[in-house]
Amino acid sequence: MKIGRLSVALSISLLWIFATNYAFFPISDIASLLTFKSGLLGVNTSSDMESEVGSVKELMIKIDTYGIPYIYSENDNDIAYGLGYMHAKDRYFQMELMIKMVKGELSEILGERVLGSDNFWRPFEFDGKAKEVLEEFKTSSPELYSYLLNYSEGINKYLEKNRTNDPLYKIFNLEPQKWKPEYSLLTAWYMSSNLAYFDYHGERQELLDKVPNEILDILYPQRSDELKTILPSNNKVSILKEPSQLEKVALNGLLVSTTKFNTDIGSNNWVVNSLKSNTKEPLIVNDPHLFLTLPGAFYEVGLFGNTIKSYGYTIPGVPVVISGHNTTISWGITNGEWDLTDRYLLKTKNDSLYLYQGNWIPFQEKQYSIEVRGKEKEVFNIKSTIHGRVIKEDSTYYAQKWYPSSKNYSIKALFNVMKSKSFNEFKNVLKIYDYPPQNFIYADVRDTIGIVCAGKLPKRPQGFQGGLLDGTLKPLSEGYITKQWETSNPRKNYLFSANQLPIQNDYYFGAHWHKDSYRVNHIDNILNNKNNWSVEDFMVMQLDEVDISFLHLKEVFLDQLSNPEISSIGEAILNWDGNMKSNSKEAYIYEILRRSTEIEARRFAQQELGVQQSPSMESFLNYLDHEISTKGQYSNKETIINNILRKTDSMLAQGNDKNDKAYNSISEVIINNISFLPGFEYKVLDAGGNKNTINMNASAHPTFRSIYKMKANNIKGYTIMAGGQSGKLNSKNYADQINGWKNGNYKETQFVENPEELKNITTTIYFK
Repeated sequence: MKIGRLSVALSISLLWIFATNYAFFPISDIASLLTFKSGLLGVNTSSDMESEVGSVKELMIKIDTYGIPYIYSENDNDIAYGLGYMHAKDRYFQMELMIKMVKGELSEILGERVLGSDNFWRPFEFDGKAKEVLEEFKTSSPELYSYLLNYSEGINKYLEKNRTNDPLYKIFNLEPQKWKPEYSLLTAWYMSSNLAYFDYHGERQELLDKVPNEILDILYPQRSDELKTILPSNNKVSILKEPSQLEKVALNGLLVSTTKFNTDIGSNNWVVNSLKSNTKEPLIVNDPHLFLTLPGAFYEVGLFGNTIKSYGYTIPGVPVVISGHNTTISWGITNGEWDLTDRYLLKTKNDSLYLYQGNWIPFQEKQYSIEVRGKEKEVFNIKSTIHGRVIKEDSTYYAQKWYPSSKNYSIKALFNVMKSKSFNEFKNVLKIYDYPPQNFIYADVRDTIGIVCAGKLPKRPQGFQGGLLDGTLKPLSEGYITKQWETSNPRKNYLFSANQLPIQNDYYFGAHWHKDSYRVNHIDNILNNKNNWSVEDFMVMQLDEVDISFLHLKEVFLDQLSNPEISSIGEAILNWDGNMKSNSKEAYIYEILRRSTEIEARRFAQQELGVQQSPSMESFLNYLDHEISTKGQYSNKETIINNILRKTDSMLAQGNDKNDKAYNSISEVIINNISFLPGFEYKVLDAGGNKNTINMNASAHPTFRSIYKMKANNIKGYTIMAGGQSGKLNSKNYADQINGWKNGNYKETQFVENPEELKNITTTIYFK
């Protein structure tokens, strides 16, 4: 017995020794992480009530229980310095990860597993472009230039004596590197890659080649008379063609591989004026939807300087308020989702020449090298043509132009937005905003409401339908549409955007034909049908989980839903209100039915039409409801709907508890740490909503929610974030807002120019 116990004890000891000394690259071994002085146990978690930082700057930072800093100074540059200090304090690992990615240097810290990312980013040479733009600001915008330099100084001031107090640096055995002013400009390219980099042109060309026009217009519509655009539209557009630039390009059976357009990502913003507000002041609402991580993409702050007095959400690494307000105006954002990529089909010879204007021209080539942690340096070549970067898929060559890869000046526009005092100022400063395209909602204390669809839209020939371009011809002319799309003070007394098309006109925005418009229509209906809105009403609306697609599906499926063989499906849908609440059995059944419809749409596209791109659910239902679906060479409406219902019934039959399942069995939200290390994720149980609801629950979710009541000299704000202010695993503000985010428990913001009026302050930092 004693020998057995001894053997067990010895085995456990040996296992512990092995486990604590084995390094899971690029993570440090557990033993070094557990040492008191140099490991995680030595990470400082204390936060003094008051502290003093030696500096030539004159400012004060007060921090509340949520970790929100309120930065006070009589000098705007000192405000930037303080914001840099706080961004570094709470989010520097996140900031450094972002700049390493955009520079194509992620492999230096994470090893060969991220080489694909570096191979994508490095050839854009954004680091050099950022330096050039910063140098331009020195003369074209000296105020911004100085502001960025001071922000950088504030970051590095924090790093001087706080290089080892973020657990993630310990875990990855890294040391933070010094920040440079031009790094703040890299974020625009990072966000553009997340929000405006997709290339579906091969898929689109396949549709143009293979799908009859009468079906194409229903399943994959370029425009629709029923579409609710952000701005008033003229549906009578010109359909012209310029043969010199739009020669017929056909895939002729070539395989298609594209960068997928994410139909599950989105955002909401809306505004009502005093005539629809019970407080008789404008109310402005915003909730951007992104892939959630801890920490999240945004950081809340109050800035109280000389000309900059602003409150709202910043992106760590960038010293401007992206969504928020100043003393007079407020603004919020949604993604524009414009098509900013062109793809050219090339004719090539010997893998080294391409045909251009009748001549065989050699590819341009450039070599890049990447330092790889734990491995030898990676060396690779990138080919390009006059049209753009070369992409080889199987044996076919393409050239791709991604418009946001040029210089980016968005930060200058956002810097001036913070100082704007009227809608005219607001829309004028946004004229220089370029990427990623955003829909800026607006309200001010004078009861003006408006919206600006801002960004640089490339010129495409009239008649362009989103397919491939001919790589043997000249590239599309360099240039952008100079017109600004904006409106203000509409008769209906409200405005909104939910990633829909800005306007239907002669210009090609693209991409939106992939998406359903259920969320757009639902928001519009709610705002249109109610007056006397209150802040509390909008809190409820931001949490709305009704999927109105069920009304469309019920209308199309009505005859088949009465089939006694699938009575459980019919009973659930026919008597249901569409609320995707977490404890609803009907919501569970409908979500399975909705997903089955999408699966059948994909099967129909691939097996019957012979194309890869699935139609949206809305377009597929429109097709089934059209007389064309009852005739012709394809499966008819009855067959398709029966396929969907059988698939749904089969999926519902899996498991013995099918009658007891509620929607929360499949709606869980998991928020991972940005490192994606196991064990640091946060699970949000009993989540409702889906991809069609205002409170979106898909691959994207609301990153924050904000509501501002625009009363002169007394702006009130209500916000909540999907996470917390800090990116440090050991901080109490790491995930302290998640429950409030889930349940709709907002916190009231503090926008006061007298710091003595602030409440719930836990820490004060003086810079002298």
